[in-house]
Amino acid sequence: MIKRLLIIFFLSCSLWNIYANTICQYDANSGEPNFFGMRTFVSIVEEITVDGLQTNVVYEIFPARVDDDLDITISTKNVLTFYRVKANQVKQLLLKNPKYYKELLGYELKLNERKKIDKILKCEKN
Repeated sequence: MIKRLLIIFFLSCSLWNIYANTICQYDANSGEPNFFGMRTFVSIVEEITVDGLQTNVVYEIFPARVDDDLDITISTKNVLTFYRVKANQVKQLLLKNPKYYKELLGYELKLNERKKIDKILKCEKN
């Protein structure tokens, strides 16, 4: 009985931690260039955790070589988390309010820049 309960507990924890409802990310098929370039991306991930609904906006710069002689790279990843807010709502908040991108990126984006990002983020439900 205890083994069954433990198995059910671990399975439910795993499902809660990996279940993403909606993912919004750059759509290469959109015909639009990635606003941030080839090695930098913003994505929006809505997920259900043991604490409830949360949506993470992830700004990620992929690793770049710092030194050709030594094996050294640098990368950046910032995460802005909205609690109890769905991905489509977060997408609209990012578009309307410049302070969120300023916190995420470290600099402010103009409305036309935020619109370009909004346009290339395609959302898909899992």
